[in-house]
Amino acid sequence: MRHRPAPGQYHPVHYGLSVVGLVLIGAMAWLAVTHQLKLTFVLGGGLSLTLLLLIVDRIVPYPRRALPKEEEPVFTPPAGEDFEPDEPELDEAAPVSWIAAGVWRQRKQASRLGEFETDKATMADVGVTAEAPTQETRERVPTGPQPAVSFTAEAGTAEAGAAALAATPVVGVWWEPGPWPACCGQLAVLTLVNPTRKELIPYDRGGQIERATFDPEDDEVWRELVEFTRNGHEPENGMNLFQCPVCARLYGVATYD
Repeated sequence: MRHRPAPGQYHPVHYGLSVVGLVLIGAMAWLAVTHQLKLTFVLGGGLSLTLLLLIVDRIVPYPRRALPKEEEPVFTPPAGEDFEPDEPELDEAAPVSWIAAGVWRQRKQASRLGEFETDKATMADVGVTAEAPTQETRERVPTGPQPAVSFTAEAGTAEAGAAALAATPVVGVWWEPGPWPACCGQLAVLTLVNPTRKELIPYDRGGQIERATFDPEDDEVWRELVEFTRNGHEPENGMNLFQCPVCARLYGVATYD
Protein backbone atom coordinates (compact mmCIF):
# COMPACT_ATOMS: atom_id res chain seq x y z
CA MET A 1 0.00 0.00 0.00
CA ARG A 2 1.32 3.42 -0.93
CA HIS A 3 1.44 6.05 1.79
CA ARG A 4 0.20 9.49 0.88
CA PRO A 5 2.01 12.47 2.37
CA ALA A 6 0.65 14.46 5.24
CA PRO A 7 0.07 18.20 4.70
CA GLY A 8 3.45 19.87 4.27
CA GLN A 9 5.27 16.53 3.91
CA TYR A 10 7.31 15.87 0.74
CA HIS A 11 9.82 13.13 0.04
CA PRO A 12 13.33 14.37 -0.88
CA VAL A 13 13.34 12.22 -4.06
CA HIS A 14 10.16 13.84 -5.33
CA TYR A 15 11.46 17.27 -4.43
CA GLY A 16 14.74 16.71 -6.26
CA LEU A 17 13.06 15.33 -9.37
CA SER A 18 10.68 18.26 -9.47
CA VAL A 19 13.60 20.72 -9.35
CA VAL A 20 15.48 18.80 -12.06
CA GLY A 21 12.35 18.65 -14.22
CA LEU A 22 11.75 22.37 -13.94
CA VAL A 23 15.39 23.11 -14.79
CA LEU A 24 15.28 20.86 -17.86
CA ILE A 25 11.99 22.29 -19.06
CA GLY A 26 13.39 25.81 -18.62
CA ALA A 27 16.54 24.82 -20.48
CA MET A 28 14.54 23.35 -23.35
CA ALA A 29 12.40 26.45 -23.57
CA TRP A 30 15.57 28.59 -23.69
CA LEU A 31 17.03 26.40 -26.42
CA ALA A 32 13.75 26.60 -28.35
CA VAL A 33 13.89 30.39 -28.29
CA THR A 34 17.60 30.88 -28.89
CA HIS A 35 18.12 28.03 -31.37
CA GLN A 36 14.67 28.10 -32.95
CA LEU A 37 13.78 24.53 -31.98
CA LYS A 38 10.40 23.22 -32.93
CA LEU A 39 7.56 23.65 -30.46
CA THR A 40 6.67 19.96 -30.78
CA PHE A 41 10.14 19.05 -29.51
CA VAL A 42 9.72 21.23 -26.44
CA LEU A 43 6.22 19.94 -25.74
CA GLY A 44 7.32 16.34 -26.25
CA GLY A 45 10.26 16.73 -23.95
CA GLY A 46 8.13 18.39 -21.27
CA LEU A 47 5.49 15.66 -21.53
CA SER A 48 8.16 12.98 -21.23
CA LEU A 49 9.55 14.59 -18.10
CA THR A 50 6.06 14.90 -16.64
CA LEU A 51 5.38 11.22 -17.25
CA LEU A 52 8.73 10.34 -15.68
CA LEU A 53 7.86 12.30 -12.56
CA LEU A 54 4.45 10.62 -12.34
CA ILE A 55 6.05 7.18 -12.65
CA VAL A 56 8.60 7.95 -9.94
CA ASP A 57 5.83 9.34 -7.76
CA ARG A 58 4.04 5.99 -7.98
CA ILE A 59 7.16 3.95 -7.29
CA VAL A 60 8.89 5.85 -4.48
CA PRO A 61 6.82 5.51 -1.29
CA TYR A 62 6.34 8.29 1.16
CA PRO A 63 7.82 7.42 4.57
CA ARG A 64 5.48 6.42 7.34
CA ARG A 65 5.06 9.06 9.99
CA ALA A 66 5.83 7.89 13.50
CA LEU A 67 2.68 7.69 15.56
CA PRO A 68 2.76 9.50 18.89
CA LYS A 69 3.57 7.15 21.74
CA GLU A 70 0.40 6.30 23.56
CA GLU A 71 0.21 5.84 27.30
CA GLU A 72 -0.45 2.40 28.65
CA PRO A 73 -4.21 1.89 28.45
CA VAL A 74 -6.18 1.62 31.65
CA PHE A 75 -8.19 -1.58 31.88
CA THR A 76 -11.88 -0.85 31.34
CA PRO A 77 -14.04 -3.41 33.13
CA PRO A 78 -17.25 -4.72 31.57
CA ALA A 79 -20.49 -2.92 32.29
CA GLY A 80 -22.55 -4.16 35.20
CA GLU A 81 -23.81 -3.31 38.64
CA ASP A 82 -20.92 -2.50 40.96
CA PHE A 83 -20.55 -3.76 44.49
CA GLU A 84 -20.54 -0.89 46.97
CA PRO A 85 -20.09 -1.33 50.74
CA ASP A 86 -23.11 -0.51 52.88
CA GLU A 87 -21.14 1.18 55.66
CA PRO A 88 -19.47 4.59 55.46
CA GLU A 89 -15.73 5.00 55.83
CA LEU A 90 -14.29 6.08 59.16
CA ASP A 91 -12.65 9.46 59.56
CA GLU A 92 -9.39 8.26 61.05
CA ALA A 93 -5.75 8.50 60.06
CA ALA A 94 -3.79 5.30 59.55
CA PRO A 95 -1.55 4.51 62.54
CA VAL A 96 1.43 3.40 60.40
CA SER A 97 2.68 4.35 56.95
CA TRP A 98 2.48 0.79 55.58
CA ILE A 99 -1.33 0.87 55.77
CA ALA A 100 -2.99 3.04 53.12
CA ALA A 101 -5.33 5.69 54.47
CA GLY A 102 -8.28 4.28 52.53
CA VAL A 103 -7.73 0.75 53.81
CA TRP A 104 -7.69 1.99 57.40
CA ARG A 105 -10.89 4.00 56.91
CA GLN A 106 -12.62 0.93 55.43
CA ARG A 107 -11.55 -1.59 58.06
CA LYS A 108 -14.97 -1.65 59.77
CA GLN A 109 -17.03 -2.21 56.62
CA ALA A 110 -18.51 -5.62 57.30
CA SER A 111 -20.18 -5.80 53.89
CA ARG A 112 -16.73 -5.46 52.30
CA LEU A 113 -14.83 -7.75 54.64
CA GLY A 114 -17.49 -10.43 55.00
CA GLU A 115 -17.75 -12.17 58.35
CA PHE A 116 -14.03 -11.96 58.99
CA GLU A 117 -13.47 -11.25 62.67
CA THR A 118 -10.48 -11.61 64.95
CA ASP A 119 -9.72 -11.07 68.58
CA LYS A 120 -6.03 -10.68 67.81
CA ALA A 121 -4.32 -7.38 68.54
CA THR A 122 -1.57 -7.23 65.91
CA MET A 123 -0.67 -8.63 62.52
CA ALA A 124 1.96 -10.81 64.16
CA ASP A 125 -0.77 -12.35 66.33
CA VAL A 126 -2.73 -13.24 63.18
CA GLY A 127 0.31 -15.09 61.85
CA VAL A 128 1.24 -12.61 59.12
CA THR A 129 5.00 -12.47 58.50
CA ALA A 130 7.19 -10.11 56.49
CA GLU A 131 8.58 -11.88 53.43
CA ALA A 132 10.76 -10.60 50.58
CA PRO A 133 9.66 -11.46 47.03
CA THR A 134 11.83 -13.74 44.94
CA GLN A 135 13.64 -12.34 41.92
CA GLU A 136 11.23 -14.24 39.67
CA THR A 137 8.30 -12.57 41.41
CA ARG A 138 9.86 -9.12 41.13
CA GLU A 139 10.33 -9.62 37.39
CA ARG A 140 6.78 -10.91 36.89
CA VAL A 141 4.59 -8.51 38.87
CA PRO A 142 3.39 -5.20 37.38
CA THR A 143 3.92 -1.72 38.77
CA GLY A 144 1.19 0.65 39.84
CA PRO A 145 0.74 4.40 40.11
CA GLN A 146 3.32 6.33 42.06
CA PRO A 147 2.94 5.48 45.75
CA ALA A 148 1.66 8.19 48.06
CA VAL A 149 4.42 7.58 50.62
CA SER A 150 8.17 7.64 50.19
CA PHE A 151 9.09 5.16 52.92
CA THR A 152 7.50 2.72 55.36
CA ALA A 153 9.02 0.45 57.98
CA GLU A 154 12.49 -0.92 57.34
CA ALA A 155 12.37 -4.65 56.81
CA GLY A 156 15.92 -5.37 55.78
CA THR A 157 16.07 -8.23 58.28
CA ALA A 158 13.52 -10.77 59.46
CA GLU A 159 13.76 -9.27 62.95
CA ALA A 160 12.97 -5.75 61.70
CA GLY A 161 9.97 -6.97 59.71
CA ALA A 162 8.66 -9.01 62.63
CA ALA A 163 9.03 -6.05 65.00
CA ALA A 164 7.10 -3.77 62.61
CA LEU A 165 4.21 -6.24 62.21
CA ALA A 166 4.15 -6.83 65.97
CA ALA A 167 3.27 -3.12 66.27
CA THR A 168 0.74 -3.16 63.42
CA PRO A 169 -2.97 -3.44 64.32
CA VAL A 170 -4.99 -6.05 62.47
CA VAL A 171 -6.14 -4.85 59.06
CA GLY A 172 -7.02 -6.60 55.82
CA VAL A 173 -8.70 -9.97 55.40
CA TRP A 174 -6.73 -12.96 56.70
CA TRP A 175 -8.67 -16.19 56.77
CA GLU A 176 -5.36 -17.88 57.47
CA PRO A 177 -1.76 -16.72 58.03
CA GLY A 178 0.07 -15.26 55.06
CA PRO A 179 2.91 -13.00 53.92
CA TRP A 180 3.20 -9.24 54.14
CA PRO A 181 5.50 -8.39 51.20
CA ALA A 182 8.76 -6.61 52.09
CA CYS A 183 10.24 -5.14 48.91
CA CYS A 184 13.34 -2.94 48.48
CA GLY A 185 14.07 -3.29 52.20
CA GLN A 186 10.71 -1.78 53.22
CA LEU A 187 7.34 -3.16 54.20
CA ALA A 188 5.02 -2.78 51.22
CA VAL A 189 1.93 -0.62 51.73
CA LEU A 190 -1.37 -2.46 52.13
CA THR A 191 -3.18 -0.53 49.39
CA LEU A 192 -6.49 -2.32 48.68
CA VAL A 193 -8.55 -4.83 50.63
CA ASN A 194 -11.50 -6.51 48.91
CA PRO A 195 -11.75 -3.52 46.57
CA THR A 196 -14.67 -2.44 44.47
CA ARG A 197 -14.29 -2.41 40.71
CA LYS A 198 -13.74 1.35 40.64
CA GLU A 199 -11.05 1.12 43.32
CA LEU A 200 -9.19 -1.55 41.34
CA ILE A 201 -9.11 0.31 38.01
CA PRO A 202 -6.14 2.66 38.75
CA TYR A 203 -3.99 -0.36 39.66
CA ASP A 204 -5.21 -2.59 36.83
CA ARG A 205 -3.44 -0.62 34.14
CA GLY A 206 -3.53 -2.54 30.88
CA GLY A 207 -5.25 -5.44 32.65
CA GLN A 208 -1.96 -6.48 34.29
CA ILE A 209 -3.02 -6.79 37.92
CA GLU A 210 -3.65 -10.51 37.55
CA ARG A 211 0.14 -11.01 37.32
CA ALA A 212 0.64 -9.53 40.78
CA THR A 213 0.44 -12.80 42.74
CA PHE A 214 3.04 -12.75 45.50
CA ASP A 215 3.03 -16.54 45.94
CA PRO A 216 2.88 -18.43 42.60
CA GLU A 217 0.93 -21.22 44.31
CA ASP A 218 -1.95 -18.76 44.81
CA ASP A 219 -1.98 -17.67 41.18
CA GLU A 220 -5.27 -19.33 40.23
CA VAL A 221 -7.14 -18.02 43.27
CA TRP A 222 -5.72 -14.51 42.78
CA ARG A 223 -6.78 -14.44 39.12
CA GLU A 224 -10.29 -15.52 40.09
CA LEU A 225 -10.49 -12.73 42.67
CA VAL A 226 -9.32 -10.18 40.11
CA GLU A 227 -11.87 -11.28 37.54
CA PHE A 228 -14.60 -11.34 40.18
CA THR A 229 -13.75 -7.77 41.14
CA ARG A 230 -13.59 -6.63 37.51
CA ASN A 231 -17.15 -7.84 37.10
CA GLY A 232 -18.34 -5.68 39.98
CA HIS A 233 -18.60 -8.37 42.66
CA GLU A 234 -17.19 -8.44 46.18
CA PRO A 235 -14.20 -10.79 46.52
CA GLU A 236 -14.99 -13.63 48.90
CA ASN A 237 -11.64 -15.21 49.77
CA GLY A 238 -9.69 -12.21 50.93
CA MET A 239 -8.01 -9.97 48.36
CA ASN A 240 -5.11 -7.92 49.73
CA LEU A 241 -3.07 -5.77 47.35
CA PHE A 242 0.28 -4.31 48.42
CA GLN A 243 2.53 -1.77 46.73
CA CYS A 244 6.22 -1.22 47.29
CA PRO A 245 6.85 2.40 48.35
CA VAL A 246 10.20 2.42 46.54
CA CYS A 247 9.77 0.67 43.15
CA ALA A 248 5.93 0.78 42.94
CA ARG A 249 5.66 -2.97 42.31
CA LEU A 250 2.29 -4.51 43.14
CA TYR A 251 1.89 -7.72 45.13
CA GLY A 252 -1.35 -9.62 45.53
CA VAL A 253 -1.98 -11.83 48.56
CA ALA A 254 -5.09 -14.02 48.55
CA THR A 255 -6.25 -15.74 51.74
CA TYR A 256 -8.63 -18.62 51.91
CA ASP A 257 -11.89 -19.35 53.67
